[in-house]
This record gives sequence, C-alpha cells and structure tokens, in this order.
Amino acid sequence: MLQKTEFEPLVDVIGPEPKTNRSRSFLTELTIDHGPAQLLGQFFLRADSAVRGRGITLVFGAIEELIEVNQANAGSWGMFAQTLDVRHGNIGSHESYCLLGLNEQGDVVAAQAGRMYDLRGRSLKDIADDGSLYYGAGPRPVAALSCTMTAPSAVNVTGRIVYSGALWVHPDYRGKQLAAFLPRVSRAYALARWGTDYTIAFMSPEIAVSPLRASYGYKNVEPGYAVHLDNKTIFEGHLAWMNSETLTADLFEFSSTLLTQID
Repeated sequence: MLQKTEFEPLVDVIGPEPKTNRSRSFLTELTIDHGPAQLLGQFFLRADSAVRGRGITLVFGAIEELIEVNQANAGSWGMFAQTLDVRHGNIGSHESYCLLGLNEQGDVVAAQAGRMYDLRGRSLKDIADDGSLYYGAGPRPVAALSCTMTAPSAVNVTGRIVYSGALWVHPDYRGKQLAAFLPRVSRAYALARWGTDYTIAFMSPEIAVSPLRASYGYKNVEPGYAVHLDNKTIFEGHLAWMNSETLTADLFEFSSTLLTQID
C-alpha cells in the first residue's frame, strides 16, 4: 500500500466509481496495492501533470461509456477491440476499467481501457480458442465472434493478464504524445490494482511497423491474431505483450528519461 505521507493525492479507494466523476482526477480514485509503490506513485503523479499540461484531465469512467464515446466520434475512431465491448459480453467493473481524457470544456477527447483475466492454470491461447477472451464465462450469442491465436507466445502468457486497448485521441489533440502516456497509465494502473503478470494488446499490421509501436512501449510483437464473424475474417493483426518486469523497467525509463525528453 502506498504511504499517503509520500503521495497524498492517492486516496484509499479501490477502482473507479460506477459513473464518471468529471470533477476529479483519476489520482483521487486509486490505491497502489501491488507492484513497486514508489515507482508507480512517482509515475502516476508525473504522468498526470504532463497530461494536464496538455490541457487534459484523466478521469475514470464506466466501461460502458466506451460505446458512447466511440459512437459520438465515429468519424475519427473506428471499431475498438471486442474484448472491451460490453455488447459482446458481460464485463464487470471488478475486472475492467476505463480512462477518459477531458478537455477544459469537459468534452471527452481521449480514451483508454483495460480488462483483466485471471488465467492461473490456463493460457491466453486457451481463452482465445474457447471464446472466453470475448465472452468470459457467459453464454455465447448465436452469431458469436471467434478468433485464431497462432502467435507463438500466446501459450506462455498466463497468470493475471490485462488486455489494455481502445486507445483513441481526438484529432484536435493528436501530436501531443498522448499515445506514449495513456497506454503506460493503463498498464501501470492494472499492475497497481491487480498485480498483473502480463499485459497484452492487439495491433494492426500497419501499427506494428509504424513509429507508434515504439511510443506504446511494447518490444514483443508477433503476428498471429485474427477475428472471425460468420466465417469471415474481420481483423488480422499482431499480439503485443510484456511481463511485469518489462512493464516496470519501461515505466522507470519513461519516468526518468523519456518523459523529460517528450516535455
């Protein structure tokens, strides 16, 4: 647990509230229950300050709000991963989170979200093969999505994992390096809340070979992920992953050098 005498803004509330409180920073709604507390605390404070310096306040929202924000910004935000889409499965607040970036007018101009899977005894490939990557333990709809997971590392990704995705930045706020901040805040929050063993993401082939890949911080990126519906492939991409040791090393490097360079 983080000592509040060192980092007073981090109060003792576990996880986000059911609905977005648009007057409070996400810092007031989290505790650091796992991971290196001092490193995480320093990172959260510096990241919050840097994002605020770009005219944006990060707040927690309900996972259902992703749909509303996505539909309101269809012109600049396409389909996000089905793993975070509550229309495809029941996703509870105990296993998910949603970060929203608000401008000074209170409009949502950025988003990032995550979903935790407790895979002790199973692997990422197992839940991809049986459909619980999308639908959890719930029933499958008649026209159910399926996926093919052939990325070699998928059989080794196990324990507590979090899928971190649905990154979106409004066109007016692109070029402010938010793609470097938001995925790291997302991964760090999941580590602090659940003590995650792995973080995963899915990337399009275009992103996997673009400079954005380096911004996200993932060094392990493998082809071998595809989504299918009605016997048609609707997405083909790459699996990106990192373990908790790589995550904390990336946060340390980002906090000590890269964040300063960006600013």
